[in-house]
Amino acid sequence: MKTRTKVCAALAAVLAVALAVIGLTWNASFVPDEATLPEKIRDFDNIGRETPLSTDVRVYDGVGIGSEAWYLIEVGEDLDLGYVKLEKNFLGRYQIVHLGYGGGSFWDGIVESGGTYYWLLGGRDVSGRIASVSATVEGKTYTMENTTGDTHFLLCTELSSDWSPEDAHIDRETLRLYDEQGNDITADYDLSGGGIQ
Repeated sequence: MKTRTKVCAALAAVLAVALAVIGLTWNASFVPDEATLPEKIRDFDNIGRETPLSTDVRVYDGVGIGSEAWYLIEVGEDLDLGYVKLEKNFLGRYQIVHLGYGGGSFWDGIVESGGTYYWLLGGRDVSGRIASVSATVEGKTYTMENTTGDTHFLLCTELSSDWSPEDAHIDRETLRLYDEQGNDITADYDLSGGGIQ
């Protein structure tokens, strides 16, 4: 009888711990949408700050790859361009794992999921002229279409299976921007910006 009581107590303790972990994970994560994501980004940005920032956050395009998602954002009065990276937990909800923003009009990065590499490019094009972009990576040209014609976009393409991950970003010298007629309009833009991780 004592053994049965000990086993029941141990099982109850394990169940209580499991429920606590699920509860904490549930409370620390969320389902991203246009209404909740700006507030979650603000909260994440304020972690560890003595005086919280009351910054304006605008969320634009998003890309999901595997259990991760990236969103293009603008932060603050200066509309600093950047991105937020989310990871999906075992409950199917997301939490923010990385945030970056600053000057410039383009953010890019090469990310990996399940052994496959992807090129992400986020941009701000207030004139709305950019219809497609291309870049050469290890001698191969990759092109992505801005099919929506949005002034803020986050594009993604899979890199060749023989691509070797020597650099986490494309060489911006090879980045080309094109309008709807296929004209190279790269010279009209400042290609500065940051990197997506």
